[in-house]
Amino acid sequence: EGVSRADCVKEWFLNPDSDHRDKLLACGAIIVAESRLEVLRETGFICSAGIAHNKMLAKLASGMNKPAQQTVVPSSSVKDLLQTLPIMKMKQLGGKLGSSLQSDLGVKIVGDLLQFSVEKLQEHYGINTGAWLWNIARGICGEEVKSRHLPLSHGAGKSFRGPETLKSLSSVHKWLCELSAELSERLCCDLEQNKRIAHTLTLHASAYKSDDFESVRNFPSKSCPLRYGTGKLQEDALNLFNAALREYVGIMSKKDHEWAITGLSLSASKIVAIPSGMNPIMKYFHDQSQSRAPPDKSNEL
Repeated sequence: EGVSRADCVKEWFLNPDSDHRDKLLACGAIIVAESRLEVLRETGFICSAGIAHNKMLAKLASGMNKPAQQTVVPSSSVKDLLQTLPIMKMKQLGGKLGSSLQSDLGVKIVGDLLQFSVEKLQEHYGINTGAWLWNIARGICGEEVKSRHLPLSHGAGKSFRGPETLKSLSSVHKWLCELSAELSERLCCDLEQNKRIAHTLTLHASAYKSDDFESVRNFPSKSCPLRYGTGKLQEDALNLFNAALREYVGIMSKKDHEWAITGLSLSASKIVAIPSGMNPIMKYFHDQSQSRAPPDKSNEL
């Protein structure tokens, strides 16, 4: 009363009796708030966040208050947070392990784990898993925060349901051109940012024949060497689809409405880094296009 919030915060920060770890969390909360605001400015998207002393608690907290909020978990709140948390809400306990805890040990909430010694848990679930269960029940986690690995593949796809199913070659070709353009953009971005190239293009589709609804899983996937450039991707995607369709319905049976496409996707795989010391990248792709197909000047990378 009569004191500004800023002065209260300053007094708390300067107080030598204040918990040092909580001060670190407060600093983290400020950084995260600024980052979330920057995301909103740059993209227009809102996001939520969790701030805690370890990765497990932070991830748990990030989903507690949404949308566009952040949750801080100081050490003094960990016990209360976990005490009544359903076991299936914990990461890696939503599957078989969580079901086993409920059926074998009667564990319904994380707080129930506190009654078991580490030896008891290890007896049931092995040394490593037992120790891990004992730790997470107390909010202890030593897992490091790691940078995300670069994707092993890139893809673009779309599903077509009900009246949206594709029943003509022209409609399929239209969407393959759209997906090829999307995939090409992702590949060029990866090339520019990470200096990586993809070598294989694969087409996947789901379909059914009008007289055989059990055929939905039988549409074959087709692959070919990947050529960079939107035009080349579009051309190769169309060729892959036509080859797969011939195999699916037969060479003499390509009439409209004898088949319907419910899903289309293109993926680029076998992505590798360009070796250091290699010739200029434009020359590399020029050489590739010379060996695979006639040059397409309008779609060169």
